[in-house]
Amino acid sequence: MTETQVSKNIPRDPVDLAIQQLKKAAFIEHPGMIAEACVKLYGFRGDAVSPLLQELRKVDLTRLEHKNIISLISSISTILHDLDEASSRAFITEALQQECHPSIRRTLGIVARFSLDNYRTITLGQIQIFEDKTIDPEQQASAKVESWLHNISAEDRSRISRIFILPGREDYDYASFHLAWFNVITLRWDRYARPDNRFLQLVFGRGLNFLREISLYQEVAHCVFGHRDHDRDEEKQAKIYTAKITKTLYPRLSFVLKTVNRINPIF
Repeated sequence: MTETQVSKNIPRDPVDLAIQQLKKAAFIEHPGMIAEACVKLYGFRGDAVSPLLQELRKVDLTRLEHKNIISLISSISTILHDLDEASSRAFITEALQQECHPSIRRTLGIVARFSLDNYRTITLGQIQIFEDKTIDPEQQASAKVESWLHNISAEDRSRISRIFILPGREDYDYASFHLAWFNVITLRWDRYARPDNRFLQLVFGRGLNFLREISLYQEVAHCVFGHRDHDRDEEKQAKIYTAKITKTLYPRLSFVLKTVNRINPIF
């Protein structure tokens, strides 16, 4: 048996295999393979931290070596940040102090902006719920989302990994890095959620909560059906899913909801 044949029979490290799969998928722009590799790496937990750091250190941050290198960097750095925020932050801080291509600098900066210290966190089964601390605690946003999730079957809940409850601002790029891989929901809690708007919360609270609840069910549908493009057909499927739930929960509102939906389609 030759040396080459022996090496082929030696099983490769599964973490390294997943990293190589991710690199190949990123370079050929294959979203499905990227998602599969990312989920694998995330599943290795602490065992993946050191290999991911080593892979990031191999990248020449001063230039775009490949047209899809940003996809690879965002994937690896996001997983690393989730698994070990301290190690990720140390790498990014060091990287940003050196010469860095503008696109790579922006990508690493987005990842670095996320910190668990900025969120209230609760867990429902396997679902992690992250509530931005700038949302008024009296809104009880996480508790409401948790109660709405109980209106969904356990099987459908199992398709969700985490939920970000965020203010109505657009500077939360980090959350979107997860969406295609881990069935993450981003739920916008509008500007009325600030502590200085408690009068408006009192006046419009019930209606706003209903709209938030509907939004949650629609996002759950995207996770349940594995939607990625959110095109017209996928949005229609999500709205049908939402309508079935709301008609069961609010049978007396069926006529009102149908009328409102004709004017301004919600589902």
